[in-house]
Amino acid sequence: MKMKKFIFILCVLLLFMIVGKIGLVSFWEEKCNKFDYNSSKKSATSFLRENKSELEKIGKNVYKNRKCVDKPYKNISTVCFDSFKSDYFKDNNMEIYGKEYATFSMEAQGIVSGGQYYGLIYSLADDLIDDRKIQIYDEYKITGDGNNIFIKEKISKNWYFYYDDYDGKVNLENIR
Repeated sequence: MKMKKFIFILCVLLLFMIVGKIGLVSFWEEKCNKFDYNSSKKSATSFLRENKSELEKIGKNVYKNRKCVDKPYKNISTVCFDSFKSDYFKDNNMEIYGKEYATFSMEAQGIVSGGQYYGLIYSLADDLIDDRKIQIYDEYKITGDGNNIFIKEKISKNWYFYYDDYDGKVNLENIR
């Protein structure tokens, strides 16, 4: 009798462990993989379409003051003034060197040094990425080391979508 009770309790515990593991995996997938490139782009372009005039005001103000602003509007965590000033752009004679823009940070997932980040870029120059529709920097392809992937895609006049993937998880075959 005691052996049957022991086996029953063991089976119940095992069932709880399995259900708990499924619950944790589902939670992890939902909370830690909130978005991918395509869903991020769809969200950002929809947000831009619905809030374009207000976002342009914010972008022009950031340009004027050349600084960052925290939580300036709805889904935007920060807006920062920046330019392509790194030696990589200069040494490779890339035409984007020195071009200025405002980055609207929208969302991120991941921890510490990894993860994915996306948002919008506003540039007074309409040729921020050399009149191309899309610019993809694949660190491994260029340097032979690392897994960072940075994508900028023009979505309308003066507006770009960006997706920074520090884990190299984005499938580039679905983007080009």
